[in-house]
Amino acid sequence: MASISDRKRNTFLSYVAPSPGDIPRQEGSDDWLPTELRDLHLAKPRLLPNELVVASAPAYLFSAIMPAPTEGSELDMSRQAVFGLLSVTNFKMAFVPLQRQQQETLPQESYQEHLYLQRNDVTLNNIDYVYQLAEGGRVSVRALSGGNKRKKLDAQQKVMSSRITALHIICKNFRLLKFAFQQSRSGSDYGKLIASALARFAYPSRHDLSFAYCYREPYYSMLGKSSVTMYSTKNDWARELIRCGANEWQVVSAENVPQLQNLLQAPKYTLPPHFVIPKCCTVDRFLDLSRAFYDSRAAFWVFGYGNASLVRLAELKPAMQQDTKVENVTLELVRKCDERRTLKLLQLTDRLPSIQDVQRAYLKFRRLCTPESP
Repeated sequence: MASISDRKRNTFLSYVAPSPGDIPRQEGSDDWLPTELRDLHLAKPRLLPNELVVASAPAYLFSAIMPAPTEGSELDMSRQAVFGLLSVTNFKMAFVPLQRQQQETLPQESYQEHLYLQRNDVTLNNIDYVYQLAEGGRVSVRALSGGNKRKKLDAQQKVMSSRITALHIICKNFRLLKFAFQQSRSGSDYGKLIASALARFAYPSRHDLSFAYCYREPYYSMLGKSSVTMYSTKNDWARELIRCGANEWQVVSAENVPQLQNLLQAPKYTLPPHFVIPKCCTVDRFLDLSRAFYDSRAAFWVFGYGNASLVRLAELKPAMQQDTKVENVTLELVRKCDERRTLKLLQLTDRLPSIQDVQRAYLKFRRLCTPESP
């Protein structure tokens, strides 16, 4: 006869990895680890509110500047690497060493303390490339430096079918992290577990997988009581005009402009919630002039000091570039706001490199700082 406890057996299956602190140590589950390293459940990543652990696995962290041993020799994990828990959350990839004194075995690398990130933490949006390395059997020098198989994990989210023994992670700030995974007696593929989590959250296919959609910084509620101005209200901009002595400018709120509330007319404008325009110009006239500029961005006041004002003005649309009358009228309105009535125009499009030039320069610099192999 079956007992009541047998009939009420828990059959719930969770698809969200529990936090490392909630993982109880099980006898026999970590027999492959050295005796002094079997308290892996004590390694806890520091989490933010609403930050969830997606996957965790034991791993070895190798220094990016560690000299490679000779080909064919086996790695001494205890001397050449730091053992700990590697976790992937919906915000970052975190590595927590089990024994912090182990870090003394690796060459010391410079790093900067961070309020939200520990030394071996990397935000997911800072990850540029992830290389999966595969090699049969134990983790060797050949496996750590490339092995028989090497495949890049990117937005296509393709994870290796064979067992992953190491991951090379190249960050956008040129940092290189090298992790190796030892195979347990149960045959768990820890490398594939971490790679699958990175494929889903470092290269998200849906916007709701981004941490920004589930986290709200609590300290914003305190800014109203401090001297920090967030320019989120009309009064914030009005106080800034008084502080800068910009008496000939006025603040306009989009919610108070009927044209911007009309569903048929609103798509024509891409204006912020609050913007500053010359007092000598009515809102209707300003909106009419703004149609001639890219993104309807006519002359907006940004900052002022004494008799000088910094004003931002977009380029004319291609259809209006032959007739500069609208631009001249707009510049005259700006000139009336300052006593000196002199303008100094800076064409930023002629002085700054294009987005494509910046991207090409970044790619060349990244190749120089982060070569394809150690």
